[in-house]
Parts: sequence; C-alpha cells; structure tokens
Amino acid sequence: MWDVGAGAGSIGIEWMRAHPTCRATAVEGNPDRAARILRNASRLGVPGLSVVTGRAPDALTGLPAPDAIFIGGGATAPGVLDACPGRAVPRQTARRPRRDAGDRATSGPGPTTSTAAS
Repeated sequence: MWDVGAGAGSIGIEWMRAHPTCRATAVEGNPDRAARILRNASRLGVPGLSVVTGRAPDALTGLPAPDAIFIGGGATAPGVLDACPGRAVPRQTARRPRRDAGDRATSGPGPTTSTAAS
C-alpha cells in the first residue's frame, strides 16, 4: 500500500498492524514529518514501514506496485493522480484536506474520492 502525503504515517502504520503480511510505503515531502513517521512506526511495532522522503509524483517512480493507494495530501498537485492509475489493483483513495488545516496533518469532513483501478 502507498500512503502518499503520509503526514504522521498513521495510515501505513495501521495497514501494517492489521496483518503480518501487510506492507506499506509512506511517501512524505517534509523531512521532519518523514522522520516522525519512522519514530511512530518503531514505537507502534512496525519498524518495517518503508518511508520515502520526497514529493509525489516524482517520489512514486520506482516504488513496488501497491495493492492500494491512499492519498492523504497532494491529490491536487499536478501529476499525482496520473502517476497512480493502473498501479493499484483493487482501489485508490484520495482525501480532501480541510482548507483551514494549514500545516496540520488533519483533514475535515470533505468528500472522499474512490476510483476503481481498470
């Protein structure tokens, strides 16, 4: 699973905690947040979470094909969604951040967009 715009890493961490065979890659453009993801993964028992420090879509190049993609930040950046179709087998999910969220890793009750991979 790819967690794009991973913030604190909670999506990838919980994905990996769900079952020992689950694997995830957290992609985060902010180096401080990427370091926090590594700390959180270690503290929460999933030190194998892969963390890529870089901005999508460029940071997605060369990653192993995921079974799912969660876009928690950056879905509106040019090229991000285009870098994902056909990569995820069952589904892709994008979340719209709240306009007032600023630099916080939160999202509001905005709509969720799901696109079935073809």
